[in-house]
Formats: sequence, C-alpha cells, structure tokens
Amino acid sequence: MILSLLTAAFHHTQDAPLGTFKSDPVELIDHGRDVPGDPSIWVDKEGYRYLFTSEPNKARFEATSKYEIQLGGGCGKMGSLGGRGSIERYAVSGGKLYLFASDGCRSSFLADPEPRIERDDAKPVGSPEEALEGQRCFDRVVQWMGGKEALLDVSTYEESVRSTYRQGGKDFPVEETLRFVYPNEYEQVLTYGKDVFRTVAQGDSGYFESPSGKREPFYSAQARELVRIRDHTLLPSLINGLHKDRTLVGKEDGSFELYRSGTSVRIWTDPKTGEVRAIESRGRGPSGAYGARKLVFTGFKNLNGIQVPTGWNVEFEGKLAQAVAPTELTVRATRRTKR
Repeated sequence: MILSLLTAAFHHTQDAPLGTFKSDPVELIDHGRDVPGDPSIWVDKEGYRYLFTSEPNKARFEATSKYEIQLGGGCGKMGSLGGRGSIERYAVSGGKLYLFASDGCRSSFLADPEPRIERDDAKPVGSPEEALEGQRCFDRVVQWMGGKEALLDVSTYEESVRSTYRQGGKDFPVEETLRFVYPNEYEQVLTYGKDVFRTVAQGDSGYFESPSGKREPFYSAQARELVRIRDHTLLPSLINGLHKDRTLVGKEDGSFELYRSGTSVRIWTDPKTGEVRAIESRGRGPSGAYGARKLVFTGFKNLNGIQVPTGWNVEFEGKLAQAVAPTELTVRATRRTKR
C-alpha cells in the first residue's frame, strides 16, 4: 500500500515531456468554459498532461480522442511539423483544441481556419468505366517507371532540393531533404547555413532534433503528416498504389487519381508511353495554407532501373511558386536487390 502511494506521488510530481494543459479540456470544448483542472485528477497522453475538474470528465476524455490537443501540439497555423505551439496559448475551433506559437499565429488561424486544417485526403469517387481507365493509366505509369517488381524492391528513396535564402543582406545556402526508408521510417532534414534541423519518425512516433543535438519527442500527428508527405511524392505514391486496397479513377483529360489509406494524388501522363508529366496533391503553399500543389516535371533519368525526376516546377493554386533545376536537385533510390 505504501509503495503504491509513493509510486502515485512520484508520477504526480513528474512533468509530462511537453507540459501540462491546466484547463479542463472537456469543459472547454463541450461547454466553452475555461476552468482550471484539479492537479490530482489527470491523464498523460502523447507527451501532454491534462487536468480535469472531475472524475466523470476524466472518463469522458479517456473514451475518445476529441478532447486531445490537435497536431500533436504543433502550432495551429504552421502545422504539426512547423513548430511547437505554446501550452499557454490555445483556442477551440470546430470543436477541436489547438495550440499556437504566437498571438499572430492564433489570430491568423481563427480568422480563417479551414485552409490550415491538417487532415487526410478525401477518397475520390468514380464510375466503373473511370475505375478501369484509372487502372490502365496506372499500369502504364508503373511500367514506364521501371515495373512493379522494381518499385516494390525500393528500400530507400530520397530527394534533396538546394536553394538560397537571403536575410540581413546575406545569402545563406538552404537544403531540404526528404528521406523515406521502407517500410515505416521517415526523415525530413533542413540545413540552413551551418544549422541542421531534423524530423525523424519510426512508425507512430519520433522526434525533432535541433542544431545543438537536443531532441524533443513527437507522436502520431507528426508521424501521420510525414506519411502524407511521402505518399504525395511521385515514386512513393506509386509504390503505395501497388497495394490492393487502393482506388483509381481515370479523368477525361488523361490524368488519373490514386487513393490509398488517406492520401490522394492526381497524376498526368503521356497516354501512349505512360511517361509522367505532373503530379498534384493537397499541400501547403508559401503562406502555410493548404491548396492544390502541383509538380510539373521537366525531366527524368534512369537510376538503378527506376525513373526518377531531374527537375520540376512547383505550382500552387495554378501559379508558379518554385522552379527546381537539375543542378538544385539530388534524387537517390536504393533497392534491396543488388544490381
């Protein structure tokens, strides 16, 4: 008995890795009342501690995910991977609880929250004829990319884009790398001058790493966003589409939609050869809001028996946002089978 009491007291005095949300989230979301919770009634969930005014409220929290902080604590405006929000700066929107990195982020989000909402893609709907056409288009693309066996043999895929950022009258080299290790490792690396920021996930959890090497844990929301980024990328999207539980919808303009497990892309191809012309998905634009993000490819090369891009132009909502030349892009694709 004494041991159990000491254990409970120990856990009660320990801070959760990401802090304690001191207002009762059930009262806040269900009734709009910002009421401090009782420090003796709490639940730890994905890095945060939540306090409650009563045991029934605690039980309601534990029965559903609706009361949890969204985006794994990422800033509501910038997204789960865009920076951590402050546990002291929050708001409820659409019945969900968000944190924010600044007052400006909070007011900007609340003024127009819909374009900032991070979520899975909608599943496309098509006729049986459109499904058949989608299948034909998909098969041509897979064959042109290197074939089903080659795509399923990919063990690691990586894209690195280099650019220059000007600040304070000086130019700084910037490199952004996306690396996917199959089946379930994801890494996003941003190099700004000499500083390196890493976001790493394995399965449903991972960590942010600062230039000093300090690591901060993250959980399912960030890991899920990395999966969406992966499956919105051309080669990984096609690998994703090789599984049986996918949906394909052919379009009148020769493009097709590919959907599986909450991610959807639209791919334009040469109707005869299957060569890929462009890929479009829901993504963040220059301001951080979501919209139609389209990559129009300017070239490909064969790498280990697989076609990989050598350059592209990025369009957001139909306007040119970025041009990536061959000299600014490095793509790597490794296979399990030695060639």
